[in-house]
Amino acid sequence: MTAVPAIQPAGRWDDVTPFWGGSVIWTGTGALCTAGFAARTSTNARVMITARHCGANTNWYTPLYQLYVGRSNSGSVALDAMTISEQTYQGAVFTGPFNSNSGVPIVGWANAVLNDVACTSGGLSGNDCNTRITETNIYFNLNGNLTGPAFVTEHLAGVASVGQDDSGGPTIGYDTGGFRALGIISAVATGQEFEGTCQGYDYTGRRCSRVALHINIGSILSHFNLTIATS
Repeated sequence: MTAVPAIQPAGRWDDVTPFWGGSVIWTGTGALCTAGFAARTSTNARVMITARHCGANTNWYTPLYQLYVGRSNSGSVALDAMTISEQTYQGAVFTGPFNSNSGVPIVGWANAVLNDVACTSGGLSGNDCNTRITETNIYFNLNGNLTGPAFVTEHLAGVASVGQDDSGGPTIGYDTGGFRALGIISAVATGQEFEGTCQGYDYTGRRCSRVALHINIGSILSHFNLTIATS
């Protein structure tokens, strides 16, 4: 009998097709970001939504086994959003810690509601549902560009639950029908009053915050003429 290697479920750092949101994606030259949500185009092709500042018009791979995740388009500067295509993507997102291999299906999308609880799922920080939506429909300055509409989350216990390389990752909410896409992680508030010890996978110089800004998923879907992919 020929011995075969042990089989392990795909996880955030070594996802396989169809790719999920919440997985770590890599440009091949050191830059890391997080996949957001799978969506369908008007021709029913599947794409993956993530943050544009991660790198437009770029090839993306999984960081561990360097599987090809797809190529990003030029995206939208104003929405800090872009799509990745050329592979298959599923309407599910990873939850749990940074090394998780489990997740939840996405059943649709919803607008962010002031004071509701939201769950962030950055590839490096992992999943955290102890956050509350504190502002909605705002615009902010990102790299010199007016960006939004967006909403703000703040960790209820003051934990720096979102940080660098979580960009593009999914922010989800739960109702009786299941988990719904709310937005993608775009930026964090910086400064001594906001920053703290990073959660999940950390490295020297990584910055994390208890306050994060997220682009509204409805605005992204409308701009790119997409529908959210569900499982």
